Parts: sequence; C-alpha cells; structure tokens
Amino acid sequence: MGFQIGSIVKAIYSKLSADVTLNNLITNIYVSSMPKKATFPCVVIGDNDLSETPFNAFGKRGKETLVNIYIYDSSNSDLTNISIAQRIDSLLEAKSDLTIDGCNHIQTILVSSLFGYDVNSIEGTEVRAIRIQYKITTDET
Repeated sequence: MGFQIGSIVKAIYSKLSADVTLNNLITNIYVSSMPKKATFPCVVIGDNDLSETPFNAFGKRGKETLVNIYIYDSSNSDLTNISIAQRIDSLLEAKSDLTIDGCNHIQTILVSSLFGYDVNSIEGTEVRAIRIQYKITTDET
C-alpha cells in the first residue's frame, strides 16, 4: 500500500464537485492552490499541507491521512464560509463512501475547524478564510 494522498484528494474533489447544493454556493473548487485571479467564494483542497501516517489493524495495512480544506470568500463576514463549511461537512463527516483508487475507505472524521482563519488581501480584494481538517482512514483492498 503506497501513498494514498493523490487518490484521496481526487476522491474528495469528485465528491464535492458532484454536489449541486455545494456548487450553488461556490464559484470553483481548486486542488493545492488558488489562482491569483480566483473568484469568490471558492474551496481549495490540500494547499500542499497533507500528511499521512500508518494505521495497520487486523492484519491489514492502512493509512490515516489528514486533509485540509480551505474556504475563501470576499464578503465582510464568515456567514457564507460557514454555510459552505456546513455543506462540506454534511458530505464528508462520519462517512465511508469515498471512492479511493487502490484502497478501501473506512471513515472520514472532522478533526478541527478554524473560523476566521485568515483575512488577507488577494489581488486587492479582502478575503476571509475558514480551514477545516479531516482525517481519512483507509486500508488495503
């Protein structure tokens, strides 16, 4: 069982991008980074800060992968970001239905959420962010 990070990010992207309700709340979903001319609100999966640790149990090799999801918006409050975070959480938290190449998805658990994470100026636009972190547990097929 090799590294699963790429397959997990693809599975999360597929799950989020397929959800009509979420896509009505955001302009785009990006992987790893957001372009400088992004429109808001948007979601970024990863941002190059994923981690993976062994989780071997019951004679199977497994992994626990931490994935950060960032939500960015240019409004002057976190209300839009909170609505988006709630929708993402309804799709991922306590679920075991991600289709991940090369492994079985055991569960996804919300580890932490950081509201009011960042207020920055991106290309002259003030942007607020929320970071939510999930632990995805997998084992070999």
